[in-house]
Amino acid sequence: MYKTLSYEELDHRLKEMEADALGEGGVDAVLREFEAKWRALLEEQTARVKQEILERRRAEDKVRKLKREMERRVEERMAELEKAIEEQKKLDRMKDSFLTSVSHEFRAPLTSIRSFSEILLQYDNEDPEMRKEFLHIINAESERLSRLVNDLLDLSQIEAGRMVYRDVVMSLEEVVRETARIQFPSLRQKSLRLLLDLPADLPPVLADRDRTKQVVANLLHNAISFSSRGGEIGITAEALPGDEPGRPAGWVLVRVADQGVGIEEKDFSVIFEKFSPASADTLREKPRGPGLGLPICREIITHYGGDIWVESKKNEGTTFFFTLPAADPSRLEKGAEPPD
Repeated sequence: MYKTLSYEELDHRLKEMEADALGEGGVDAVLREFEAKWRALLEEQTARVKQEILERRRAEDKVRKLKREMERRVEERMAELEKAIEEQKKLDRMKDSFLTSVSHEFRAPLTSIRSFSEILLQYDNEDPEMRKEFLHIINAESERLSRLVNDLLDLSQIEAGRMVYRDVVMSLEEVVRETARIQFPSLRQKSLRLLLDLPADLPPVLADRDRTKQVVANLLHNAISFSSRGGEIGITAEALPGDEPGRPAGWVLVRVADQGVGIEEKDFSVIFEKFSPASADTLREKPRGPGLGLPICREIITHYGGDIWVESKKNEGTTFFFTLPAADPSRLEKGAEPPD
């Protein structure tokens, strides 16, 4: 038979069963445990969300930095491109001017040669002195054309990077004297005196003999062309001590000075630039030639690590300077020829 329990007994029995199920501490303990687990879970989730937000912000900062860097690089490249385009346009204009000058320089001597040749052919009884004068003009204009063609060929080799150098150990004094002898007719024609100051103990240099003669010949030709009749031209040379590591033999400095028309200071650097109209006109009372000689001289001298520069005063004369490396055993290349 089942025992009937009173309400009080039933309530007591349920509380006992609840206590047994919840363990020691009862409902409060369960709630506290639940709350602790909930807080731990919340803190874990909060930390994870914070970390994700931090990583997202870092990624966004990185993207912004990369974007700014890309924009900066694009701006730099655009600026470089615009500068290159402007320089190319400038070079194109200079080349156009150069070609115009070259065309004029070819036309002028050819016209002179043709005109004086026609006169000599048509008039057999022309005065002998006059015929001789015409022949001198034809010869001078032919030499002018020859120089122009040679300069153009040299320039094309320089622009293509095919300039050939055959270095030898040589006496710069002999090179200067040989070049001066070749220019003697031009010196005599203008009654110019050439003074050479070349010390006997001048050290030999290591360079291409023909290219070195080309530099001296060009500077001497300019000095003759722009000197007044009866003037004086001087070529001097001296040894400079080596003041750089690995260059104990030093340098040889050469000066070519005239008493001619001079050059304005603002044009000192321009005359050495290729394709520059000023390099054609600055050195002349009357523009003649496309201005190739000095740019070629600079290419030759700088090939050997030397310098070339000018000092001048308008209507007082001009002095060109250049340096070449003195030769010593440490600078001799395989296959270099012995001293002259």
